[in-house]
Amino acid sequence: MDSLNLTNSLIGIVGIVVITWLVFQYAPMIQQALDEQLGGLTGSSANTSNQPLYKIFYKYQHESSEQWIRWILAQNEETKAKAYERLQTYLESPAPRLGLSAKDVIMAVAAFKRQDSFDTLSKFLDNVRSHLGTLKTIELFYPQLLASLVRLDLIRGAKILKEELEYFSQKRNTAEITYDNFRIKIVRTYKQMEILPKETRDCIIATLCNGSYSAAFREEVIKVIAEHLDTDVSDYVYPKVLRYFLQDEVPAISEESEDVLENLFYTFKDFSKGHKETWSLLLEACYKEKTYELYMNLLTGLVADRTEKFENEQLLDILNIKEPAKDAFRSALQERNYVTDGEMTIFRSKVKAEDLEFSSDTVVIERLRKTKSVASSLLEPYKRLRVIVEKNFSTANKSERRVSHTIKLITGTSDREKLYLLRALAANENRALVYIDIARMIYNIPQLNKLISTISNAKPALVYVDNLLHIFETNLDEEGLNGLRLFLKTLRELAILPTVSFFGSISISGLELQQDLKLKQILASGMKGDYELSINLDNPTDEEKVQIINDILGKITTDKIDRSFKAAAILLATEGKSFLEFWSYLCDFFEKALMVKGRIVDPKYLFSDLPDEENNDENPDENSKKTEINEESTDESLGEEAVQQTETAI
Repeated sequence: MDSLNLTNSLIGIVGIVVITWLVFQYAPMIQQALDEQLGGLTGSSANTSNQPLYKIFYKYQHESSEQWIRWILAQNEETKAKAYERLQTYLESPAPRLGLSAKDVIMAVAAFKRQDSFDTLSKFLDNVRSHLGTLKTIELFYPQLLASLVRLDLIRGAKILKEELEYFSQKRNTAEITYDNFRIKIVRTYKQMEILPKETRDCIIATLCNGSYSAAFREEVIKVIAEHLDTDVSDYVYPKVLRYFLQDEVPAISEESEDVLENLFYTFKDFSKGHKETWSLLLEACYKEKTYELYMNLLTGLVADRTEKFENEQLLDILNIKEPAKDAFRSALQERNYVTDGEMTIFRSKVKAEDLEFSSDTVVIERLRKTKSVASSLLEPYKRLRVIVEKNFSTANKSERRVSHTIKLITGTSDREKLYLLRALAANENRALVYIDIARMIYNIPQLNKLISTISNAKPALVYVDNLLHIFETNLDEEGLNGLRLFLKTLRELAILPTVSFFGSISISGLELQQDLKLKQILASGMKGDYELSINLDNPTDEEKVQIINDILGKITTDKIDRSFKAAAILLATEGKSFLEFWSYLCDFFEKALMVKGRIVDPKYLFSDLPDEENNDENPDENSKKTEINEESTDESLGEEAVQQTETAI
């Protein structure tokens, strides 16, 4: 037992000796490690003997590193040089021995703003980057290091940030280190920069367009841009990012990239509405297959939101957008401005380009497979023509048809309207339209000889003979007279068919024709009296225009008719226009007023702000002798009353 106790005592004595020796041997290193972990907290009021800063900072007897920096910068050059040398020595020490105090040292070096301050910190960055796996404290002072470099030299600092980002972009997260954290810290440094140099902007663009980056990381980049929305950074960055993704060479967009683009859209939505290039790119995205769904949802939602402010020109762009986006955007505008389905019918009957396009020749046969809508301004003459056709087709007895007139003449100067109505009538009554240019036909004997078979094969048909007035006002030569006789003979032979109706155009108003006895005599002689006047189509009178305007206003909710609206302004703008031109103007005006402005206003205010309420009943054109409106109309008068006043004044 005694020997066992003696052995234990000897072992204890040896252990104490060994521990004592180790403590003395490594005391400096242990002290430095403790100092590094305990003393790097700036602003601490702990006794300086317990902090490492007094070993690093020259003559450190202060409450914090910030206090020391203010003190040292006020000293003479010799003292400052000694202090700076000690800071350099610390930063040049082996990276694994660096602790929390590195943050204070970096801040102090930057505060000196010496010519070599930037190079000192740049070398320090190279030093610590090579020890990322072993230096655990680097993440704590890395942001301070980057920010200091940028403050010392914006251009060189921005270049280093770019290089750092490229360096960490090649790295993948490991169990020891998360490289994403460093990428985020680099990007957050951008937020502290008052100015983003071109190199930095290009780096931001490249980052946002890089699909290998996570959406979370790229959203950090977007936050950087959000800090600079009031600068020209937005002008530079966002259009380039959009243009990149719209390139045909760029493959399908991933879900993460879609999240990034959506984030960008809402970040820049106010900027985009005021930036023509960006707005144009957003609309272009609605025509790209890979971006169609995303931007259609984003833009239509934005447009439909009544709280979102838009320039009138932008809403007009949306109104005029082409398929396949047209219907969705129109629905958004309809929702935005509370346009009813009844109001939508006003401009759905707009004259289409295809209804006006017609390639005339000596003979043209047209058989349409679908019905055609008729402009409201021409519904009355359309109905009268239909009655004539129905009556003609119902007269099946040949003897009755022989005594009836062969051709129905349509007088008036609106030649385009005549063809428009007959084309629509033929399409809607399931008949062919046979167009004949009589001025050319009478000199085309081969065509004349087969005219009977041509029309017979097309029946049931409406035959429209154009340019009749031209041949009767022209001194025809012998060939022309022979051709005219043959044509009239053919006309009489075909007129007995119950499935063929003939209409001819005389490009002079009915009133003028009645008053021109010479022309009537020529016409009677040339046509052998085998005609009758059917309808007259001249340009609409102001009374007719007012009636059409009143019909439209009756379909619009009363509170949408602004007091500024005066029919006189429309009459003035459409003076001398034909029925189709007038109707096109009305459809265009009411569509823009309802879908863009949300109410019916004076045309001159369609794309501008209305004046103050006390002034918005001013006459659009006080000097208009035809469309002057009673200036004594009350403040409560709405558009319909203004129209009635116009009607009275005419």
